[in-house]
Amino acid sequence: AAQAELPVRVVQLFQPSYFTAFPAHLQWHEWVDNTIRRSATLVSLTGRRRQFFGRRNDPATLREAIAYDPQGSLADVVNTGMLKVWRSRRALLIKQDHDATTWMYPEEQEDEVIPFLQENLVHEIVLKHGRVLHVPYDCKVGWNAGDFNEKTNPDGLKDYKGKDKRTRTPQVGIMDRVFHRKHAGA
Repeated sequence: AAQAELPVRVVQLFQPSYFTAFPAHLQWHEWVDNTIRRSATLVSLTGRRRQFFGRRNDPATLREAIAYDPQGSLADVVNTGMLKVWRSRRALLIKQDHDATTWMYPEEQEDEVIPFLQENLVHEIVLKHGRVLHVPYDCKVGWNAGDFNEKTNPDGLKDYKGKDKRTRTPQVGIMDRVFHRKHAGA
């Protein structure tokens, strides 16, 4: 409830419906619980092994174990793709934030760089029975980290749909900049 910024009651009403619709999720929770109680060790989809040192019957240890593979594997996938792109020197890594990366590249090369990033950030994981997991990337482009707004932030991030026809707002000196102030209740 806290992470979703929802009242606890809303989450309590939602959870039974979710687990009814996706029963394998509870089965996986049970498998993790049994594995932790038996060996205190999990191996992620990407092959990383982790030992859990908390009490094996402690709900906090179980929550940590349940979060381990989704969070750890996602980090492995993002970091592997990020390293591959970084080594290509096609774009400069600015930052990595959990499941997102920010890159800088010559603006005139955007239509070649963005498809390259989207293709090369993907790191496929081979699963059982020959299945392959790959997480695709969407992309936003812009000249600052704020969300695009035609009036207040025309240089902000906007979903990339194959071409961004915008041009950057001309730079002005610090004393000539327009500041937008939020009014109370706005």
